Amino acid sequence: MGLGVTVGQVIDRLAALEVVDAPEAVSRLRYGTPDDDLGYFGHDTATAVVELLTAIGVAVSVHCSDLEVGSAYEGLARDVTACTGGAVAVTDVELDYRDGRDGLLRFRRNGEPCEWEVDHEDLEYCDLSTITERFGEFDPPDARRWSLVTNREIHDRYFILAEPEALAAIAREYGLDLLGYD
Repeated sequence: MGLGVTVGQVIDRLAALEVVDAPEAVSRLRYGTPDDDLGYFGHDTATAVVELLTAIGVAVSVHCSDLEVGSAYEGLARDVTACTGGAVAVTDVELDYRDGRDGLLRFRRNGEPCEWEVDHEDLEYCDLSTITERFGEFDPPDARRWSLVTNREIHDRYFILAEPEALAAIAREYGLDLLGYD
């Protein structure tokens, strides 16, 4: 059973909200087509929209578990840089353990050195609390802002990047619960 809206219709709405350029968003689809029902991306509208936003480069998913937790942070840095179109370049990611689980996450944000204290309850998982608390530090210098998806039915951590008015419309129209960073 479909969700009653196509991938292309959602992309067109995002273009009307000036979140994406429709042809560019379609070109980023690695799977699915604009004619597919949105259900191709998920079993409910909120999940499907978040997965679509990630697929077209408007959202990032925090992959918390990885064979090496450092590679999860490196992947997040690449995704943030790509999603912002390079407006926020996160580079030189390095995880320095002080003891068995606590450590420092060092990186450069637009060339400036940054350092976050991280606590790994398990060495196979990144520090979601710190990432969630500090993600707003990746806001680009334009009007776009990151917003955390907090829907209960969406189990992974997703952050969507758009201007506040567009975020409000996306939340309202597609049933997303969003938490912004001020």
